[in-house]
Amino acid sequence: MWTTRLLGTWARLARGVQRSTERVTRVLAGVAWSAAPAGALTALSVGLGERGFAPSHQRGPLSWEPAWWDAALPPPPARVLVGGAGAGREVTALEARGYRVDAFEPAPALAEALAGACHGQSWTLTHEAVAAGRGPTGPYDAVLLGWGSLSHVLEDSDRRALMRRCAALTDGPILASVFLRDDRRPTRPAALGARLGAALLGAERPLHPGVFFLPAVGFLVGFDPSELEALGREAGRVTELTAAPFPHVTWRRLDP
Repeated sequence: MWTTRLLGTWARLARGVQRSTERVTRVLAGVAWSAAPAGALTALSVGLGERGFAPSHQRGPLSWEPAWWDAALPPPPARVLVGGAGAGREVTALEARGYRVDAFEPAPALAEALAGACHGQSWTLTHEAVAAGRGPTGPYDAVLLGWGSLSHVLEDSDRRALMRRCAALTDGPILASVFLRDDRRPTRPAALGARLGAALLGAERPLHPGVFFLPAVGFLVGFDPSELEALGREAGRVTELTAAPFPHVTWRRLDP
């Protein structure tokens, strides 16, 4: 029927437009990475994440998180710091298990919801601000960096400073769920954008090979396992990485 052929043609056109839009988005992301300071990119990601995720702390833990927590965290009522806590999803799940929890979150609207969900202290702070010594003072029995939040820390120097700060706040484990580097993820448009930024704007900031951009959440870093091991050494920890169903890592202190 002509309607079936029309629908098929429309679907093919729609896919073509979507692919073109995605390529343009990646090119612009490359330009932004090359030309904008890291703080501006972090602020962009915070704003996109705030709009993309409704402040609902009623969602329970993800399917793989309880087993991870059981294996990695000290038993309750241990004191845990949750970073990049969103509206409090991990916080409420941990408190329900009997943990004493403090938390921080950079997005103001999510941090407001977090303050209502968290029975401990909470702060509206970025990971970079905490790495610089603001907010939590500890000591904590463990630190959990909330779902994917470490991947939002864009500068290697800030990630290393954050790990040192976490190590100063706890002698226990440091937990993080992260994005891993995916060589199948298209990077050529972003690299083209970075070159355009260098040529047109005089910017010279190289594109990290694991950086990618998602319109709903902003800039993210996909890590190579060796980078996670290096972060563990920064905190005096050994690295235990589980790649599936979502990559998550536990950094543990070696027994003396």
